Amino acid sequence: MEAVPCRRKGGGDANTLTDRYAAKLCGPAPLMGRLKELWSYLHASFENDDAGLRIIQRAPDLPSLRAAISALTSP
Repeated sequence: MEAVPCRRKGGGDANTLTDRYAAKLCGPAPLMGRLKELWSYLHASFENDDAGLRIIQRAPDLPSLRAAISALTSP
């Protein structure tokens, strides 16, 4: 059985996803909850994943969370 390629609508990166969630969700608390839950699954795809997840989970506000995600995804 051949795998079907995954096609992302609109493409983009982590910041684009954050901006799309921000447009749909009401306020920073639901947005941060959604992103922290998402990154609890995605963190295993990156090097130094446990430390990066810990920083994401402890982020107190949205700018700190964005910085933690950028640090995890940067090469």
